[in-house]
Amino acid sequence: MQLLFGGGLSEEDARRLQIIAPSVEVDNAQERETVLNAIPDADAYVPGPWDEEILAAAVSLRWVQFRSAGVERRLLPGLAGRDIVVTNASGVYAVPMAEHALALMFAFSRGLNVLARAGGGWDENRKKVRPLHREMAGSTLVILGYGGVGRAAAERARALGMRVLAIRRHPQADDLAEAVLGPDRLHEVLPQADFLLVSCALTDSTRGIIGAGELAMIKPSAVVVNVARGAVIDEQALIAVLKEGTIGGAGLDVTEQEPLPDDSPLWQMENVIITPHCSGGSPKTHERLMGLIGENLRRFVGGEPLLNTVDLEAGY
Repeated sequence: MQLLFGGGLSEEDARRLQIIAPSVEVDNAQERETVLNAIPDADAYVPGPWDEEILAAAVSLRWVQFRSAGVERRLLPGLAGRDIVVTNASGVYAVPMAEHALALMFAFSRGLNVLARAGGGWDENRKKVRPLHREMAGSTLVILGYGGVGRAAAERARALGMRVLAIRRHPQADDLAEAVLGPDRLHEVLPQADFLLVSCALTDSTRGIIGAGELAMIKPSAVVVNVARGAVIDEQALIAVLKEGTIGGAGLDVTEQEPLPDDSPLWQMENVIITPHCSGGSPKTHERLMGLIGENLRRFVGGEPLLNTVDLEAGY
């Protein structure tokens, strides 16, 4: 049995995996051509290079473990009908992404978006930022997408004294959110949001789910934070309400086009904070990722169900 890594496998990582599954040959192939040569013998693959030609050559493949939580761009058409289990890295990046989202909320609650751009003038800046100050405690956080990231954000928000309302495809009550509701209830909760956190997967049903109509429903003081995928929000509609000042601001770790073009008006807006799709960054994420891969390898060898199995139809 062979597990092939498409690059990024250290000797220490390989040793750890060999201890977990001594009967499995663990190989590392950095370049695309090397992957193409090695993939026919692989039972499992951690991409790396990944396209239809590689998938077609993977005649023995039974498991693909992606290193990202969002996999909408990696679900190749050729996977349909193949007896291949696809798993993602859901949960691996939940802690840093939730903390990043809360950092953006804190920044807006204290007017740091304005102060970061301000020049000199102590008294002038104090007067400018004072009307923007608010407290996180007692405010309402609406979370669109209540998976690993959403729940990690809810846990931290509750510790701050925030009220949490969550939207999830398959609602299931828990002890963090006051209510976990289906997507059909989104319009019901949007007007209650002081902060709207977008942390859902990008699928056909979520693409553009926050559009002009939805943005018109939220409070003029509400802040939208997106750590999911840019296309979940209609970016032109978002730009319009930000220009009009009919929402409080937007903290965007993701945008429809990445990198965000230099001529995007978002760069110049005082009520916008942009970070370069870095919310998942943390020294601890690699350790979590290798822990997940190791556990799934153990399960794969033992014939047990794998963690984080992707529904190919749903897209996550």
